[in-house]
Amino acid sequence: MWKRTGWPSPSARICTGSRAATRSLPRKWCAPCKTGAIWRPGLALIYCDLGWEQEARAQFEALAANDFAAIPRDALWVGSLAYLAEVCAFLNDRTRAATLYSLLLPYAEHALVVGFAVVCYGAAARFLGLLAATMARWAEAEEHYKVALRMNARMEALPWLAHTQAQYAAMLLDRGRSGERGQACAMLAQALATATALGMNFLAEKIAAYKRSSD
Repeated sequence: MWKRTGWPSPSARICTGSRAATRSLPRKWCAPCKTGAIWRPGLALIYCDLGWEQEARAQFEALAANDFAAIPRDALWVGSLAYLAEVCAFLNDRTRAATLYSLLLPYAEHALVVGFAVVCYGAAARFLGLLAATMARWAEAEEHYKVALRMNARMEALPWLAHTQAQYAAMLLDRGRSGERGQACAMLAQALATATALGMNFLAEKIAAYKRSSD
């Protein structure tokens, strides 16, 4: 996403790296973030994946003022929304989830592509599902996740399919309906297998940790 400097996007580094390797990233992002809002969504996401809630919240709050008006509506707009949806879910901010949901909803049936096909973040529906789940709007979240599963599978976007399976499974477990645990565990297993096969170590670590905490 951040092709202007020649750096890879934070999502690419996180997907293929480990948590320990990711700890060095914030130092590379701090200086550019002082110059404007363009860098902050990616930095906030890195902080979330490191578990640094205070730092993630500081970046998120700086961007959330006036319904995220500081984010330029340029070629990076949808990528910024994708990052911020992940951050919002991590912070469990239901109020901002509603705002981001409304901003992303026009893309519900589309894949999120940044710039001139610089990077694709898969189905926008995954991020809508994540935001709906943050607001405990379970039925809407489930419908979005189903759309995301179909679209990411059709595009053979295996990394994003794995993320969708993991987040959909987490939503089912959070909803807590009887009879859904088996479906959730099966999707977690599928996501973990894909993440492991593709070398997505960070996601594999997150899935394994979530499985341990939910047992």
